[in-house]
Amino acid sequence: MGGVAADALPAVVIVRRRIVRRREGGETLKPARSAKTQTVQHLCQSQGVLPWMRDALPLVFAGDELIAVADLWLEARWRAAPGAPGLQVTWNNAPVLI
Repeated sequence: MGGVAADALPAVVIVRRRIVRRREGGETLKPARSAKTQTVQHLCQSQGVLPWMRDALPLVFAGDELIAVADLWLEARWRAAPGAPGLQVTWNNAPVLI
């Protein structure tokens, strides 16, 4: 349960490309429906992610839309509804971000 809404992905997988890449700068994400859209840089700063580690974070895109930043944040529009099946984004062997 939770994660990226599984029912949203089939159309994306068929029609649009999915890609994981590093930060280029200026990417934005809305981490919760009640939150405002923020830059990835601001999200990282608020969680104490060191500047040189930000550039190593894998960003998950569906087409041109950012849907996840590593396993730290999901875009609210792509989040599975409570109790609905979803796909977890997991970054294996990730550095400890404290």
